[in-house]
Amino acid sequence: MRGDLDLYDADPMEHLKPSPTRSREAMNRLQAGEFDVKPHANGDFEVTTSPFPPAMRRRQEAYEAKLREPDKVTASFDAARADGTQLTAGTNLDNPKDKFGAAKPCLTFIPPAALAHEAVVMALGAAKYSPFNWRSKPVKAKTYVDAAIRHLLQWADGEELDEQSRASHLAHARACCGIILDAQTQGNLIDDRHKTGGFTAILEGLTRKV
Repeated sequence: MRGDLDLYDADPMEHLKPSPTRSREAMNRLQAGEFDVKPHANGDFEVTTSPFPPAMRRRQEAYEAKLREPDKVTASFDAARADGTQLTAGTNLDNPKDKFGAAKPCLTFIPPAALAHEAVVMALGAAKYSPFNWRSKPVKAKTYVDAAIRHLLQWADGEELDEQSRASHLAHARACCGIILDAQTQGNLIDDRHKTGGFTAILEGLTRKV
């Protein structure tokens, strides 16, 4: 027989039997499930300290059962891979962190090279105008839309780097779009776009049917 009931100064099994001399503290701990008693085939018992009281164990089991139930998070996890993306070996779909993480935007889908080039442009802008200056004062959408288009056209025309910054035209275009998105999120964007002219419908009308 083994035991770790340090509270007792006698054989632990003697205190598992009804006894008027059992201490109230020991009785409370026993009833609270702090001890696990496992009978053996030879009639002996093994007494060990339970890592979780029954109430805590029940809550843990209920929580784990809830995580195994199909839910919107699992559906999002499956939908995110509907395009054929392969799961890596060893992926544990039962890990709750995996489930909740898969429902959030996957930032690792952004190419690191694009982030690095954009960071160079953002650093130049921060040095010239101060970091996140568009959060301090409202900015006009067209200012950045026009700049992004210019950089894209220059790149499409065969020019890789901006003459002044010596940074990528594509990175400049990304930075412009990023500023627009952030200013819009912060409620600091002056939306001075032209009234819609139905460009999507025009584009569809000019698209050749395949």
